[in-house]
Amino acid sequence: MRKAKVMFVYANDRMDNLVSIAPSQLAPYVKRHGHEFRLYDTTFIDEGKEVGDVPRIRTLQLKPKALSEVGLYRTKMTTPELQANFRRTIQEWDPDIIGFSSLEITYDQTARLIDGIKDLPIPIIVGGMYATFAPQQVMKNPYVDMICEGEGELAFEELVNKIAKYEDVSKFFDIRKNGSIQRSFNPPREIIETLNISTRFGGNNGNHKFYRSGIESKLEEFASGDFLETDRVSLTRPNIDMNQLLVPDYTILEDKRFIKPMSGEIWRAICIEGARGCPYKCRFCCIPQMQKHDSASENFRGRVREGEFGEDILELLRNHDGPESGHHRQKHPRKLVNEVLDAVEKHNINYVFLADETFLAQNPKWLGAFFEEWDRIRLPPGTLPRSYVEAHPRFVRKDGTEKMPYFTQTRVETLCGSKRVYAKMLEESGCELIACGIESGDPVYRAKFLERRMDDVTIIEGFRALGETDMRISANNIIGMPMETREDIFNTIRINRVVNPDNIIVNAFRPYTGTPLREDCIALGLIKPGIRAEDNRSLEQFYNGVLTAKEIEGLRRTFVLYVTFPEERWPEIKEAEQNDDKFNELSREFYSENLLDRNNRKCLMNLYDSSERSRKVIELAGIQPTDPQ
Repeated sequence: MRKAKVMFVYANDRMDNLVSIAPSQLAPYVKRHGHEFRLYDTTFIDEGKEVGDVPRIRTLQLKPKALSEVGLYRTKMTTPELQANFRRTIQEWDPDIIGFSSLEITYDQTARLIDGIKDLPIPIIVGGMYATFAPQQVMKNPYVDMICEGEGELAFEELVNKIAKYEDVSKFFDIRKNGSIQRSFNPPREIIETLNISTRFGGNNGNHKFYRSGIESKLEEFASGDFLETDRVSLTRPNIDMNQLLVPDYTILEDKRFIKPMSGEIWRAICIEGARGCPYKCRFCCIPQMQKHDSASENFRGRVREGEFGEDILELLRNHDGPESGHHRQKHPRKLVNEVLDAVEKHNINYVFLADETFLAQNPKWLGAFFEEWDRIRLPPGTLPRSYVEAHPRFVRKDGTEKMPYFTQTRVETLCGSKRVYAKMLEESGCELIACGIESGDPVYRAKFLERRMDDVTIIEGFRALGETDMRISANNIIGMPMETREDIFNTIRINRVVNPDNIIVNAFRPYTGTPLREDCIALGLIKPGIRAEDNRSLEQFYNGVLTAKEIEGLRRTFVLYVTFPEERWPEIKEAEQNDDKFNELSREFYSENLLDRNNRKCLMNLYDSSERSRKVIELAGIQPTDPQ
């Protein structure tokens, strides 16, 4: 088998400078067979889209900081210039396959890049969350030859190995230019029969067929992403065992991709998985669809194993079959820590983002092993920023070695009652920042629309447990959700005033593909089917059935002011919702008083506002009220 050349593309026009999991996780599967793997990363290309942190700075969630201050620069390119640059890169290296990993918010740039190479006879495949939950939308692109639905490590590895058998992949194509590009993809049968891979076979002018894991299908049989269409899940291979994953390969990245400004310091960070999946069912999240997707795929494979679809399909599955590992899967802590140690040795990493959806949802035995294993990471003295260590001496052991700081996220329920002990264990192990979701401060709305059935007392109790530690605390909030009222949003503001987190994160609701709330939005007539949702940090909104886009954005930009200013100032803040001059005036005061620091605010944990509901909640939580003055 010859050595294939793989060009992998990470479209990242939002310039999120956190190492993406997909390229670094897929690369070792390609490289272990001797194939070449190159990454085309648009993170530092400025095509004109506002970077992700800018809206958060504008809404007072983050401290203003120029990228140049931390040594990061972006190269400005128009769309034609970017397409030309990408095309030139492809033509010079001449890969055998081009793979894209795409989110819903980055698919536009993915499509623009594909448009720039649509006449080149090289197979194009798109994977990632958007291709998994909205495969019909991606396959409507006439220049996408294949998509990967679901996990891609083993599927992509197999696909590349099959392509490597052929000396000239251009022979798979018939490309003609008759006013528009007519792209006809005619790969060998063995490529079509790759599990998790869907293929357009034939031309893009209507003369084609679709195959999903070797089974002929119609386009309308692919999920649209607008609804929870679990009956449209195709034959897929079982989910991968997390303990069988290869060590991520970060050598494919530019060194500056490790730089992560945060907490007023400059870190060298990676993002890594300790688990995949989540046991909860929040309706603004794609997890419920993922749970149903995994369950439907497992049921379908069971029917295949019973011979319902014939011997050919049974043989196809048999060649790739394995034990069913379920939706929520963990990586052994020893393996996780070994992967971190590998990154420390090769790339001088001194900060880790644990990408788990709900870290403390792991079983106690796993968590105990994690804390024990994490302690094996002993950084040499001077590895962490000096100013940070001086402010947080807990990161230095008695022998002078330093602990590895990490970020994670969890649910408030996992920090209540007997589980409060985990807050101190996280602090002791080196957790630097932890995020918990409030999302909505109204318990009725939380239960009915979000499937989050914790009460306010539970939220306060969870944040109190964290507030007794040296860890920084981030509270995640969403506003503008369907049928959410102004009073609902103020209930969210009030509970943020009680818990007083370090980071007050305010995301605008977006009806993301594959989420139950998107289905609600379509049913309520708030959005039309088929639209792509924007980044939840960007300042764009739609009528939510109660509030106009203008009203929602006014509340979003003043949300942090409502949380951090004394309640008697709220009339001024209400004026600032729509008055730019007033908003700028209050913003200057916010920064002059350094209200990004929770210790400088007038709303500490044991203080309260005047609403009767807030007083009752605080009393139930066992907090002794005091006079805010």
